[in-house]
Amino acid sequence: MDPRLHSTQERRAFLGCTYWGRSFADDEEIESLRALGDVGLFEDAEERRRTRGHVPSKALLDDPLPTTLPTVACCRRCNNGFSRGERYLACLLECVVSGGTDPTRFERAKVARMFQEPGSASLRERISEARRESADGLAWEMDREQVLPVVEKLARGHVAYEEYPRLAGPTSISIHPLACMSELERREFEDGAGCGRLFPELGSLALARVSKEAFEDSWVEVQTGRYRYSFSVFDTHLSVRIVVREYLACEAIWDCA
Repeated sequence: MDPRLHSTQERRAFLGCTYWGRSFADDEEIESLRALGDVGLFEDAEERRRTRGHVPSKALLDDPLPTTLPTVACCRRCNNGFSRGERYLACLLECVVSGGTDPTRFERAKVARMFQEPGSASLRERISEARRESADGLAWEMDREQVLPVVEKLARGHVAYEEYPRLAGPTSISIHPLACMSELERREFEDGAGCGRLFPELGSLALARVSKEAFEDSWVEVQTGRYRYSFSVFDTHLSVRIVVREYLACEAIWDCA
């Protein structure tokens, strides 16, 4: 279904988890299941307890966090379930940017602590093994199975924050280092290849920025040098573009046909 057919009121009324889609469990349901003594159902309900998830993930930002950092409704399971991939992405990018795995050279103190804390040995080993040196220079092999779910989560969060309903999975997700793009590819990514762009729905947050975007950059800078994103509505699709650490460029697309 075309997400633009949903009214803003319907979007705000949607009560399911932004990422998983299942309904939330309230205190009454959880307590009744506890009383029944069914451990499986009780634990499932606890995982469906409503929480607030930050968009983007806190692991990708430095402290102090922006005071206007968006949040979306999600279940406890999803709020905690992506942490491993988020830590991997944050640490990998810091290794890439610093040129090695020595945490004393990291610019981000938060990531340096992640890299050295107890229990992070497997993370350090996995990233160290991703390092490739050749005549062309240093390169890093990204574990897409770790990164792809994180990028999808980020994109879903931005879509939900812009007051669109929870959608099925994106039609496509692309992940590329900015430095590996050609000049044309970089320009099209930064500009959003804007032909066919539509005005978002009346009342949505995306529309509130349209008048400014006519004169300013359409990107929302969550934290300088750490994270920025752009949400666009086109005649055939929705697009969320993300840049993490001014290195990794990601785009998630939802077809509207």
